[in-house]
Amino acid sequence: MQNVSSVTSDGLVADVHAERWQELLARLDADAPDIAEGTAAKLLATIPGYELVDAGPIRESSIRNTALIIRVINAGTEPKAEDLPEALRLADERIAQNVPLGSVLHGFRMSLGEILEHLVQLGPEYNIDPGRMLRWSTLMWAVNDAFSTRATRVYRDHEVATAIADSVRRSEWIGKAVSEGSELSELLWGAAMYDVPADTPLRALAATSPDHAKAETQIQKWAQRARVRVLTSVQSSVIVGIVIGEPRRNVDGPGFAVGLGRAEVLSKLADSYKDASLVLKAADNLRCSGHKICHGSWLFTQAHG
Repeated sequence: MQNVSSVTSDGLVADVHAERWQELLARLDADAPDIAEGTAAKLLATIPGYELVDAGPIRESSIRNTALIIRVINAGTEPKAEDLPEALRLADERIAQNVPLGSVLHGFRMSLGEILEHLVQLGPEYNIDPGRMLRWSTLMWAVNDAFSTRATRVYRDHEVATAIADSVRRSEWIGKAVSEGSELSELLWGAAMYDVPADTPLRALAATSPDHAKAETQIQKWAQRARVRVLTSVQSSVIVGIVIGEPRRNVDGPGFAVGLGRAEVLSKLADSYKDASLVLKAADNLRCSGHKICHGSWLFTQAHG
């Protein structure tokens, strides 16, 4: 770019073609609300997953994104994921709003694209060299990469925490379902949550094993062979289960003794669990295993009822 000089009113020489990039960044900051309006409208119209999100929070995050880009441009270095608290904040907000991770990442890319487009449009007015604009563009997509890494971590940690919490709730409910005196309302809540029929007969299951994790896996494999669904949890060193459906009889057992109670509806499942516990105790006394027929034609021990 050829420099052209002029004399200002105070007699100083000024370069009329000098880059005014700091002025441009100040303009970008001032225009952030207008950019946010367009971004929110475009995002809500084109990206699924934001159905429960109002335009206001999206405008606010767009304004934060603009401030982030100005900060990164001034720093002149590509940020790391740990340098972006904005990603943590946005991910937490969108998790609370039930927005999927893919939609969040798409929305952030769109927001950066709107900011970059605004910069490119204003570039000639502030004499921004194309090389500088290219460097800014590279920085912005580095921001996108770092943001994606940080947001993905937040979502992953949330999913792990949610899975653990759900597992705990599920285990507690199974324990209550086979216990006497449980509130019917709580039983029905769990039945709806875990797809357990409330009026169809179920069977309680009881088993012991030194390796609970392996034992639960083996029970699930048996359930597949027996064409039933089983919910299990460990309660006071005993594996407790709810068997949904009537098991096929002539299938291989899991390799250890299991007590299977009589069929009862959910509200009376405690009676079925009593049977399962008694059968398991009898099987242990008789040294039965899941590979030995302990009662009738079952590879599992079973109480009649």
